[in-house]
Amino acid sequence: MDTLLQIRNNQDRDREEANARLTALEGRGAQPSRGSCGGIRGRGAATAAKKRSRRQGRNVRAAEDLDVEADAEVGDNQVIFDDDAKDVTTASSQLSKPAGKARKELRKFVTAKFRKLCNVAEKQKWPSVEEKRVNTTTGEVYLTPNFERDVRDEDNQKIFDHVADQVWLDLKSKTKPDYLTNKKIRWDKTSLESFAKQTFRGFKPEWMAQKNGEAAKKKSREQRNNRWYQRRQQKAGRLLTATPAYIEAYQVDPTHLILGEHMSDEDSGPEATEEDGAQRTAWIRLMADNAGYGPDAVLDSFKVMEVVSTPWRSDEESILLTLRAFWWSGLSVKQKQQFPTRVEGTSRLPPRIPIVAPYNFGVNTAWLSTTIKEERYKTLLEDWGTYGDPEGFGSNSVACPVEGLGGSSGENGGQGNNDEQHHDLGEQ
Repeated sequence: MDTLLQIRNNQDRDREEANARLTALEGRGAQPSRGSCGGIRGRGAATAAKKRSRRQGRNVRAAEDLDVEADAEVGDNQVIFDDDAKDVTTASSQLSKPAGKARKELRKFVTAKFRKLCNVAEKQKWPSVEEKRVNTTTGEVYLTPNFERDVRDEDNQKIFDHVADQVWLDLKSKTKPDYLTNKKIRWDKTSLESFAKQTFRGFKPEWMAQKNGEAAKKKSREQRNNRWYQRRQQKAGRLLTATPAYIEAYQVDPTHLILGEHMSDEDSGPEATEEDGAQRTAWIRLMADNAGYGPDAVLDSFKVMEVVSTPWRSDEESILLTLRAFWWSGLSVKQKQQFPTRVEGTSRLPPRIPIVAPYNFGVNTAWLSTTIKEERYKTLLEDWGTYGDPEGFGSNSVACPVEGLGGSSGENGGQGNNDEQHHDLGEQ
């Protein structure tokens, strides 16, 4: 019995000593520039242990000021968490709707503050760490992240801490929405620092793209190619909806002729930038001229697509035009107005040749005989002209009632013969 009593006394003494050490640590100051709402601030393994100790005892976080003095330092604001409070740094998919909203808004605050303290707006280039930049009004030196290094870099960590400090101060000085005072949602300055690191990682690809001019150009090409690919697929999808009408009219199924790969490309023009919008303005004017608009036309809301030529096509692929005519005729006036003006005949050559070869009747033989001689296209075009014609089309067509569907191997160089052109229907 004496032994058991001694063990208990030793446990009580150890507990008192641990609490005394924790109290002493807390009494050293919250370190406003780095701490989290009155918590202990540190790095490494000790940080996790300290956080666990604090949470077991009090579960505190930043929230409303409650009864805190108006001139209280950052870190003095404390609100009790519920034991089952969810940390906003948890993956979004695991958060409740209010917690997810809190996470989203806090990240917005951090991202905006990060850009402001660095004086780098969206689409602006990130400066070199060698460049010292100063706010001429306040004399404040702007922050410059070192993207050559990662989030463990000491200088980068100072930036994360400073961003978190400033967001913390902003949130403290304003009335916070319910989702930031909800006791079921846990967030503190450490959360803001975590979001600052995520923001840094999100900015790094931008820096890498601008650092390497070729990488930036490649990114632009990939984005354009993706837009063009999506448009081709959409166009093919629209033509497929017209196949029943085509079959009813001509008793032949054109479905297997409709491939996104064979649709013409459409370009929405160069992007307008803050630095230079002249290039897009000039392009809009050129498209308007080609579309027949006069020099005095107001083009502020002019929506237009430049149709890229398809020189590999023969006249006989006007089947696509017929399909589009059926599709277009099925739209209401309101639906038609949603589509931009399409401008053709600009002689703009395509940057690609379809990987899938068309049936023979759809190939411009004059174009093929010339282009296949170029070394860079030999492999791509080696199977062109080898697929014959499907039943009901080209050399296998029988008394086709639509002009251009069968018989000849007409060649027009791809100009003015496009899958989405049909002026008789009154399309802009």
